[in-house]
Amino acid sequence: MEQQVLQLVEGTLKPDSTVIRNSEQGLNALYPNPQFPFALLAIATNTGIAISTRQAAVTTLKTYISGTWSPVFDETFLGNVYLDSQGKSRIRDQVFSFAVTQDAHRGTAELYKIAASVTSRIAAADFPDEWPNLLSNLLGLIRTSESDSTIQSSLTVLADLIDAALTEDQFFSVARDLVNSLDHVAANSNLSLPTRALSLNVFQSCFGTLEMVLAEHGKAVRAFLDESLKTWVVFLISVLREPLPSFVQAGASPGKADLRRGVITLQVQATKTLDKIRHVYSAGLTPYSVDLFQVFWERLNAVVPEYMQFFVTGQEEGNLQGDDGLPCSLDAVVMEEIDFFSALLKAPPVRTELDKQLQHGTFVQDLIRVLAQYSCVPDEGAEMWEADPEIYLTEMNLVSTNYTARSACADLVTRALYGWLKESLFEAMLLVDPSRTPTSWKEKEAFLFLLNQTLNEAEMASATLSQGLVTRLMEQASTSLQDSNPYVRAGAQLVLGSLFIVAGDGFVDAGASAFANAITSAANDESDAVKVACFSAFADYVQALPARASAPLQRGAIDAVAEFIHSHDIKEDFEDAEEIKSTLIIAVRDAMLVDTSKLDQTSAIDSFFILASNGATTDNTTIFYLSTESFENIVESVAQHGEETFGRFCSRTLPVLTGAFDVADMTEESNLTNLAAELVSVLAEFGCQPLPDGFVAALMPRLQRVLMTATVDSLVQPATRAVQYMLSKGTDQFVEWKDQSGTSSLEIVLTIINRLLNAPEVDENAAQEVGGLASAVVEKYGPEALGPYLVELLRALATRLATAERIQFIQSLCMVFVSLSTTTAADVVTFLSQLDINGRNGLQVVLTKWLENSVLFAGFEDVRKNIVALSKLFDLQDERIKQIGVKGDLVVENTGRIKTRSQARLNPDRYTTIPADLKVLKLLVEELDEPAAIDLSSKAVRDELMNFAEQGGTKDRAHDNEAVEYLAAWFRANGAEPGFQDRFALLSVDEQQKLKTLLG
Repeated sequence: MEQQVLQLVEGTLKPDSTVIRNSEQGLNALYPNPQFPFALLAIATNTGIAISTRQAAVTTLKTYISGTWSPVFDETFLGNVYLDSQGKSRIRDQVFSFAVTQDAHRGTAELYKIAASVTSRIAAADFPDEWPNLLSNLLGLIRTSESDSTIQSSLTVLADLIDAALTEDQFFSVARDLVNSLDHVAANSNLSLPTRALSLNVFQSCFGTLEMVLAEHGKAVRAFLDESLKTWVVFLISVLREPLPSFVQAGASPGKADLRRGVITLQVQATKTLDKIRHVYSAGLTPYSVDLFQVFWERLNAVVPEYMQFFVTGQEEGNLQGDDGLPCSLDAVVMEEIDFFSALLKAPPVRTELDKQLQHGTFVQDLIRVLAQYSCVPDEGAEMWEADPEIYLTEMNLVSTNYTARSACADLVTRALYGWLKESLFEAMLLVDPSRTPTSWKEKEAFLFLLNQTLNEAEMASATLSQGLVTRLMEQASTSLQDSNPYVRAGAQLVLGSLFIVAGDGFVDAGASAFANAITSAANDESDAVKVACFSAFADYVQALPARASAPLQRGAIDAVAEFIHSHDIKEDFEDAEEIKSTLIIAVRDAMLVDTSKLDQTSAIDSFFILASNGATTDNTTIFYLSTESFENIVESVAQHGEETFGRFCSRTLPVLTGAFDVADMTEESNLTNLAAELVSVLAEFGCQPLPDGFVAALMPRLQRVLMTATVDSLVQPATRAVQYMLSKGTDQFVEWKDQSGTSSLEIVLTIINRLLNAPEVDENAAQEVGGLASAVVEKYGPEALGPYLVELLRALATRLATAERIQFIQSLCMVFVSLSTTTAADVVTFLSQLDINGRNGLQVVLTKWLENSVLFAGFEDVRKNIVALSKLFDLQDERIKQIGVKGDLVVENTGRIKTRSQARLNPDRYTTIPADLKVLKLLVEELDEPAAIDLSSKAVRDELMNFAEQGGTKDRAHDNEAVEYLAAWFRANGAEPGFQDRFALLSVDEQQKLKTLLG
């Protein structure tokens, strides 16, 4: 059988998808054979077989165990257990033996990681009942073995066991033995440095469980930690005081390089261990904080020359990991030590000690100098800046996904130093000022970077710096504007932009002058890095300066952006440059917002659309949404100037938008159509009312074509909103408009609604704006113009509501009836009660969906309307409403156990059934809460909330004061009505208490 399994396993590694699929099916067909897992193990342990095949065999074994070992794996279990207890025992023994006995072949580390995960997977089901000796065997190997490979394998299995299979109670019972075993390995100088480091790494994984155990067994755990810390801290300090072996040039002895990396690996894990202890039991580490501070301060000072020599300007590689996955490069230990040092600076004993020294010492200045050196960009990084200004800008804005020593230094300055020292930190920075000393450009640039981050932190704290300090900082940064290095000039531009935000009102003229200089540099500097830094600073100046100071500079700022766009091929040069394009959009947007009354006379609109369309055609969602939000800000501002200004703005924007629709049609560029639809919907929603003449005629043909053919939500939703707002705000134009064939706008919009409701290719997500459009049709055309169409429209909405599933779509459809019920509740009830929807009463269909989903309705306006509509329904006291039964409260089953998904499928949540009018009352009581009232005990609610979060829903379900006051008044009025007490008695105790509190 082994040969057959080997051929199938090898087949899963072939490039041919058909062969892979057939091989996987062949393996699955062998599951019932009790010899199958043993054949996989035989392949995995055969050193004569290729590593890739052995790994595939172990992976297949893990899949087999997940699917067939035990029903406790409810997410993956396939329904059958094929091994008896004896067979399982043999598998456990063989898997364990394999996982803890590495062979000497290189490249097998990943193989044994997978084997360890198989062991922990079995342990999750069998430990401790069926596998009681697993942990003791592991700890025995770790304590007694002198073999690095055996201990490393055992540690890997132990780490997986702690993470996946060990309960809190099990951990607590063995914690002392476990920790002592790990401590034994870490302190054993006869073992290799990577083995000792791995032991510390596993030790850190204990702290997640230890933190949970601490909550239940606090006294015992704290006593154990207090006792253990006496030796742990001494040991960890001794590791950190170990000098780094000399850097080994390429081609030198591998043993020396391994020794250096081994020491670094151990020191990284020592620092991480201290940080874990700090997170879980900071009080226990407090007595050692001053000693630790001294150790880490000495370390940072001692390592910085080597870091500068070999990492910043030398050839030492960064971001390296060993075979065990642990960091082993110099930058890793520097980052960890800076981060931990940052935490130490916040420790009260350290603060107390430093406060004594600050008046006469130079610690802060010395620290800033050290941090500036650690913040220097390495040669390789500088080359990347030169090749791509996008990389430079992402690092300046700290949006890069790479966490570096530079990032760690920025965190230390902003989170530890600024919060403590405030303006004194800037005073210290003025004393450092590398621009006055013969330092490298890298140190000058790094200092400006840290200064800029500190200024940003001051802005976040809403600080305003003293005038004298601002003046000196301004002079300091201004000297760097003339530096020969472009990155120093760029850093100075960023600093000045940030400075004027916290400068106060006394620096308007100086800020305007600096803004003018940034505009000039953005247009004329030879370096793109300087230009994008200047564009980044534009937003700061617009925020900091009053309109009277920035208005004269508006045209120059807009022209500088336009010049940059036209001097580059944005699509080619900056195809993936998200940060640069975002910066340009923000720069042109903020420049436009200085004064939006005459934008039609500038190049701003053209620049904005070039950038926005580029983001759309490159499928960049960040640029897409930034463009949409920015356009919304611009349109709102333009509309505030009145209809004439908005009309001129539309005369420039509408041709571009209609052109975008047409170009998208010709090129089949769907993302461009999506953008055009979004911007059109923004223009219609936030523009003036009435909309300018010709607005509907220009856009409706394109939107009609989109809504009669499109299916994707990213296009259908904004196009539907656009038609809705064109009807709402340009009613006369819309009602009079006809298409080329003479079909009236009413017939067209009803056809669109019918498609959104009933076309199988349009899903609920795409059609979720249809309710708003239908409401606008009912409101703006009116019953007389609609005639028989009104009944058919409402029937179609109610019919579709019966099968609706997504909460957003349900809300959209319900809101049509909600809006009508706020003014004509009785008519709505009568109409719906006369409807037959597939054999069900229309009132029952609509009320059931409405009331059972009402708690999830989102948005201020909709929640407010819903509250009013529900109160109007209750006021009717209509017997037809009272006779309808709807879902009430969750029936709580006190089983004492957490319900898994498989159990939930077999035994779903049950609810009471209550009259609809009582449900209305309960919903209104819930709405009395100022926070959003959401029943998290409801599985339906929980599932829908999770679904909403996955879809990126951002609408807040919140109350405004007006709605809460309305409800309070309504309850006070109804509380005195006859019969109210009967309904009050049916409320829950909590609901009754809310009303008693309200009504007194």
